[in-house]
Amino acid sequence: MIVSPSKLPSVEAAIERIQEEAADELMPRASQLFVPPFPRKLDDLGLHPHFLADLTLKAAALEAEPTTSRIAERLHLGILLTDQILEVLCRDHLLEKRGVIGLHNHRFNMLDRGWEAVARLMKANSYCGPAPVSLSAYTEMVVQQVRSRPTVTQHALENAMTKLILSPAAKQVLGLVASSGRSLFLSGPPGNGKTEMARALVDAVEGNIWIPYALEVDGQVIQLFDQHNHNAVPPGVAEYDGRWVKIRPPLIAAGGELQIENLDLCQ
Repeated sequence: MIVSPSKLPSVEAAIERIQEEAADELMPRASQLFVPPFPRKLDDLGLHPHFLADLTLKAAALEAEPTTSRIAERLHLGILLTDQILEVLCRDHLLEKRGVIGLHNHRFNMLDRGWEAVARLMKANSYCGPAPVSLSAYTEMVVQQVRSRPTVTQHALENAMTKLILSPAAKQVLGLVASSGRSLFLSGPPGNGKTEMARALVDAVEGNIWIPYALEVDGQVIQLFDQHNHNAVPPGVAEYDGRWVKIRPPLIAAGGELQIENLDLCQ
C-alpha cells in the first residue's frame, strides 16, 4: 500500500479522531472492571435444565468417587448450583447419596439406571468438560468487550513494530486500522512481512479478553478454548463465572495447508 506524504496529515487526524471517540465511549466504563458475573441461580447459566443434568451425570461417571466438589470443579460451576443439579439426578434415580462431606458437598454413587443413561448420552455427545455458555451470552460478551477495549495508541504500535522496517505512511495506515477495530486484509508475495505485521498489530492491542471454554448451540457443544493457541492469564478477581477464561488476544497463523474442510466443526 502506497500513501503519498501529502496524505499523512489527514491519516494522523483520523487516528486522533478515532482515539478521542474511543476514549469518550470508555468514560462510563472506566471505573468498572469488566468480568463475567458469577452465576448464583440455575437460570443465570442460560442452559436448559435437561442439558445441565446430562452434562453433570457424565461428569459424575468420570469420577472414581463422585462428590459435589469434584464434579463442580470439573464443570467449572459453583458448588451450590452443582449440588442442586445432583439433587435432581438423585430424584430421577440416576445417582444415590452415600454420605455428607460438608455443607452442600455430598458423596454419590452411580446407579445402574445412571450408567445406562451415560452410555446413551456419550453416543450422542461425548463432551464432558467445563459447562458451556449460550451463544447469545457469548455474542453479548464479545460486543461489550469490543466496545470497552482500550484504543491502540501510536506509542504501543511503534513499540510493537520496532523490528519491522516500514515507511511512516505504512505505519500510519496500520495504526488507523488497529484503532478502528475493523478487519484488515494484508496481501502480497511470500516473505514481504505480512505475518510479522499481523503479529505486531496483535502485540499493540492492550488488555486481555474473556472467552468461554465452550459454547452450547441447539444442544450441541462447540469447544472454543484451545490451550495450544490461547494463553490464559490470571483473572485478577476472586469471583467470576468459571465457565470463562481470561486470555491474551491470540494470533492464529495458517498457510497454504489450510483447507475449507478444516473449518468445519468436528468432535
